[in-house]
Amino acid sequence: MSVLRVLLVDDDAWTEYVVSSVLHKRGHEVLVARTRQEALSLAADPPPDVIIAEALLSNVAAGPDSDGPEEVATILSTLRRSVAPLDLAVLALSSLPASDQRVRAMASDGYLAKPFRFVDLDRSVEQTLQARKRRVAAHLVPEPVSDSPMGSGIHGTLDQLGLSSLLSMIEMERKSGILLLRRGNLSARIYCRDGRVMAARLYGATPMSGVEVVYKLLAWTDGHFNFTAMPVSVNDEIGLRTTHLLLEGARRNDEAHSQRGS
Repeated sequence: MSVLRVLLVDDDAWTEYVVSSVLHKRGHEVLVARTRQEALSLAADPPPDVIIAEALLSNVAAGPDSDGPEEVATILSTLRRSVAPLDLAVLALSSLPASDQRVRAMASDGYLAKPFRFVDLDRSVEQTLQARKRRVAAHLVPEPVSDSPMGSGIHGTLDQLGLSSLLSMIEMERKSGILLLRRGNLSARIYCRDGRVMAARLYGATPMSGVEVVYKLLAWTDGHFNFTAMPVSVNDEIGLRTTHLLLEGARRNDEAHSQRGS
């Protein structure tokens, strides 16, 4: 298993200790969220490879106006809308049975009952990631969710709908939202507002940002994408119109092909 960025959403001290200890020994990065605010913040940038979550945050109220426990399904719903709509891998690690409605509402890719053995945790994380891969593979064809071509979201693969076409569609419909891209161990985000590319992030061994990320991504011919329409408030870090980005990206790709062929 490659090195993972894991987000643990649980307010139980024993679970935090065991999960963190086991996964740290495997070389993974483990982030711990005990509240909704912490979960949303830690999952935002960069997104985790897998989320391990208890169905209820029993020791923390849902908010200042709440006197009840936080159902993690509502947190996951928010994350799926705003952080990683398509490829959010979730392992339910719960003292509740798998048949409990609060666990089922999490729409997780895997389930592990508390208490558990260390080997069970390793196996469940791997199975969860494999289940997520199968789920992503099932979304090969872009599926609009409204009468508009882009709708409020669209997902698919770059070999069927390239990034240049996606950015052209976003520009044509003056969409605002986040375009999430994944290729192997790399992930990237493109932030768009009113059809224009405002910022771009590439997450890998060496994180990158800015216009050079857009040019790198335009060269991707495979991988998965997911666009979610939403308000975007980031500053304009690109400063170029989409047409200019696409033309420059095409020029760079042609130049690279020519150099490889010579």
